[in-house]
Amino acid sequence: YLHRAIFLLKSPAAPWLFLPLENEQQLPLHYLVIDARFPEEEIAKEKQVILEEISLYEDMPSSVASEAFDSIFYPLQALSRPIIGTKDSVLSLGRKDLLHYKSRMYSHQRLGIMMVGGQSHEQMYELAEQYFGQAEFSDYSNEVYGAVNDDFTISNRTLSKDIKQCHLLIGTKAPAYNSEQQFAMNLLSIALGGNMSSLLFDELREKRGLCYEVGASYGNFADIGSLSIGVGVG
Repeated sequence: YLHRAIFLLKSPAAPWLFLPLENEQQLPLHYLVIDARFPEEEIAKEKQVILEEISLYEDMPSSVASEAFDSIFYPLQALSRPIIGTKDSVLSLGRKDLLHYKSRMYSHQRLGIMMVGGQSHEQMYELAEQYFGQAEFSDYSNEVYGAVNDDFTISNRTLSKDIKQCHLLIGTKAPAYNSEQQFAMNLLSIALGGNMSSLLFDELREKRGLCYEVGASYGNFADIGSLSIGVGVG
């Protein structure tokens, strides 16, 4: 294969793979999803990598501000916790925990497979059935659990650190992903601060020189969404 990786968000986790055309009959992704064994020595190595990444993010004001925002925007809910975890949670995980999570979450009824390339729809279906058809069914419910209470009050959180940068983030409720308004909200987020030609970047950084970083972000989940604006100054 040419390249493989896994992208992880607070809603989906998705392994992806680029293959040369002549190797399309091989789908080694099933080794990551269905046949993963999690050897103890590999878990120990990966823990050290993750701990280093956590330390890296802790030194990034924008990342710290984003995690602080989620902690007060989604109180007492899984969305309030960082995707990468904490140093304590990473160190506490064992092989049994990972195997249990895999069997519960990567089950037949929860997997979605997307393929694009030089194969017909029928050929891709056969490949998916060949490599992923043995996925077991899980008794895990697809129902939304720990739903967010959208009747929350205005709150704030301040974190201090001896550095020369300051990152401010403000946000509010926004449409969930099953709302027809999500498309308009996504466009609004891009227009406000989605790139270097956005309104906020042009006005606050280019014209006024008030910040070195500014952007807007729209995040949406099953029952709630958020629109936030972040500004970095120093």
